[in-house]
Amino acid sequence: MPEKTIHFQDGQELTADLPHNTLDPRYSECTDHRLACMCREAHMAEDRHEFIAERELAKRAFNDVLKDHNTFPADGLECRCTGCEIARRVGQVFRSYVDVVYERRDRRLSGGGA
Repeated sequence: MPEKTIHFQDGQELTADLPHNTLDPRYSECTDHRLACMCREAHMAEDRHEFIAERELAKRAFNDVLKDHNTFPADGLECRCTGCEIARRVGQVFRSYVDVVYERRDRRLSGGGA
């Protein structure tokens, strides 16, 4: 990881390779507990990585359940199943129209129908 420069309110700057999680020895060695201190940076990095992992897990589960399902129907009718309801509510965060188009194309190419 590249080093990052932290700017403090008093003008002080600190360039450091920040900790990536609370297992970093600098986490337990932190004693001054100020804004952007090593223990807070470790917690923030850990929380960010956990959030990204949880989002990817949800996205993968969502796409696995809705694979080959026409959440964006070509005929304009709206399916009322739970998966389609969720897909419409979250918009294109987890599943886009392009995903559905590619699934249709792949199904056609593999001989699985429209």
